[in-house]
Amino acid sequence: MISSLYQIDFAHSAGSLRLVDFGEKLTGEIEIHATQRAATYAPINAAWGESAALGGAMCDFTLGVIRDHASHAAARGACFSNTAAIPNGKTGTLTLSVQGGQTWQMASVSILSATTIPRVPSATFETITTLTFSGGKLLPTTAIDLYSGIPYEFILQTWGSLSGNWSTY
Repeated sequence: MISSLYQIDFAHSAGSLRLVDFGEKLTGEIEIHATQRAATYAPINAAWGESAALGGAMCDFTLGVIRDHASHAAARGACFSNTAAIPNGKTGTLTLSVQGGQTWQMASVSILSATTIPRVPSATFETITTLTFSGGKLLPTTAIDLYSGIPYEFILQTWGSLSGNWSTY
């Protein structure tokens, strides 16, 4: 169990929802998995196979939030209200802010699953909400907000990769 250094909001066509705030208890650190499809093949009599990227990369991650409640009844009630509040059937943008650091946005996000259960055993009245997301491109908000229309691959280059080009002219 760790203290959250993240603020995570899910914005969709019908509104927005704060999923995690700074200082809340998390079950563990967030791990974002970037995956893509690939065609794999092994030529006849080859010692090793080969692969070719097919594109369509996705970012997936799961997080668990632990919340305190005043009583057993409040904890059990939160299980139902959290499930009812999750925007099912909505695709939106996930904004991930790191405390004292950058803010990132993940496009075309869907909440794949959301489960809230009482944490048993627990010394207090706690629930654990587990959320699983799947989305598209993950970019810092500066690349989205400040430079709209400029390809993000150009914006995120280092100065060294750009400055070497000038010597050829």
